[in-house]
Amino acid sequence: MDDIESFDIITLPDELLSRVLCLFEASNCSESLSPIRYRTFSDKVFIITDSGINGILFEYLKNRKNNNNDIYEIACLFSKVNNIEQLYTSLCISVSRSFSDIVRKTIDNDISTKWRLKTLSEKLNLSEVTIRKKLENENTNFYRILLDARMQKAARLVLDSDTHINKVSYAVGMSSVSYFIKLFSDYYGLTPKQFHLKYKHRNTGEKAVFMLYN
Repeated sequence: MDDIESFDIITLPDELLSRVLCLFEASNCSESLSPIRYRTFSDKVFIITDSGINGILFEYLKNRKNNNNDIYEIACLFSKVNNIEQLYTSLCISVSRSFSDIVRKTIDNDISTKWRLKTLSEKLNLSEVTIRKKLENENTNFYRILLDARMQKAARLVLDSDTHINKVSYAVGMSSVSYFIKLFSDYYGLTPKQFHLKYKHRNTGEKAVFMLYN
């Protein structure tokens, strides 16, 4: 992945996304929106052209040190996506709070750890049985959350041309690079190299905005 242009990545805090969601729900368009239950990875990727006001807003947000007061600018940029209902679903999922959210945040905060259920149990001061039951009640499990966390972090790193695939693997807590590539390919349907080439910035007047939520 040498000599390939890297992406600009803007990370938005959950609190800000929650305010953007409230703005969407307060608008007239909210009456026609409802979260979509079954989604593929492509449903979580939104592409916005960088021409005109879109490009101006993106550059403005990219250069801001603190985006907490930019709710209207972000909402305006989000409103330009092709599938607003899928975006609404991503926002709803992103700002939700549940036990699985706590587990996910714990893993995200130290993603390079070789996580085991026992490790999580010690972190949360809960028995492994309790953790399993709580997650089962939310129709998920520890290994699914761990996989999502690793793969979504890996996707961001793969898009960084300065990050070698070995470092990406280690950064998400996986010592076997070949096994990491297999998991990545199974998860996204593309190898890390193919993923990078498909979603890297092209000279087509478009920029990919990734919304990598569960």
